[in-house]
Amino acid sequence: MRILQKHLNKFLFAQQRPACKENKIYRQQTYVEDYGNMDYAQRVQLISNDTYYLDRHFISGKLCIFLDDIKITGSHEYTVKKILSQYDVSGQFFFLYFAELINPAIHPRIENYYNYFDVKTTRDIIRIMNSGSFRFNTRIVKYILLLDTAAFTGVITNISRRKRSELLDLAISNNYHQIKTISKTFHY
Repeated sequence: MRILQKHLNKFLFAQQRPACKENKIYRQQTYVEDYGNMDYAQRVQLISNDTYYLDRHFISGKLCIFLDDIKITGSHEYTVKKILSQYDVSGQFFFLYFAELINPAIHPRIENYYNYFDVKTTRDIIRIMNSGSFRFNTRIVKYILLLDTAAFTGVITNISRRKRSELLDLAISNNYHQIKTISKTFHY
């Protein structure tokens, strides 16, 4: 996202326009299930239980670009549109994805196939995390926190202090310590 923002700001500067501003839809996540094996209806049902907040005055009347890594079923886009409607936000809204599943004959569980293609054991997680190109995402944070104590210990003792600290910061910022099924591992 930072690269896109950098190039967008250079374009806006060349057009003598103000730089883009970053904002977020805040969410109190209520689940730890990995929706990668779910279809559209199951995903919408799962994420509809969350509580969302956005600063409607900040984004109202603006051109907003919503970024996501991949569009599998469109459930996140549906939820964002629903939130914008509930908050009565007007503006121009675009949804931008790095990739999109467009073949309806392919079940959405293909997402999990790719997400876990190279992850079969905790050793795989450690190897990937210790690679030079590793970046955390929500899925890996939840995955690690949902491991049993022995596997969790194996992972955190075999990654750098910096990555442990980043994992902790991301877990806290997502309020995972308040989700019962994660809190035991989290506090460990």
